[in-house]
Amino acid sequence: MNEQHFGKRIKETLDQGLHVSPAVEARLRASRALALERHAALEQRWSLANLIGGNTLRLGGPGGVGTRVLLPMAIVIAGLAGVTYYRDYQARIEADQAIEQQAAEIEEIDSKVLTSDIPFRALLDEDFQAWLKRSKE
Repeated sequence: MNEQHFGKRIKETLDQGLHVSPAVEARLRASRALALERHAALEQRWSLANLIGGNTLRLGGPGGVGTRVLLPMAIVIAGLAGVTYYRDYQARIEADQAIEQQAAEIEEIDSKVLTSDIPFRALLDEDFQAWLKRSKE
């Protein structure tokens, strides 16, 4: 049996209708109505307008966590994230300042060495480099 034939048979069966007793039909209608009511209540509970309106959001049924708890928690978490970001930002600024200070010191030493009375060729001499290393120690 191919898909078109199968689909046609299902359509014919559905077109004929469901033949059940009136009691079963009444129970099915009542169950459907109850399911629709529960679905509507769930939709209202999770709606954005309900959250903005300040009504309690119940997570996990009656007595659940409400917006009175979730909103302050979110504010505290956002505050802690802001403080952490600010401290990290300050640490990066201090590290950049230390690098700039070190670069300035190296620049000053280089300018003193290059403007001194020592000939430039002497600075390239290996013996002079060895003497510099010994003087540091």
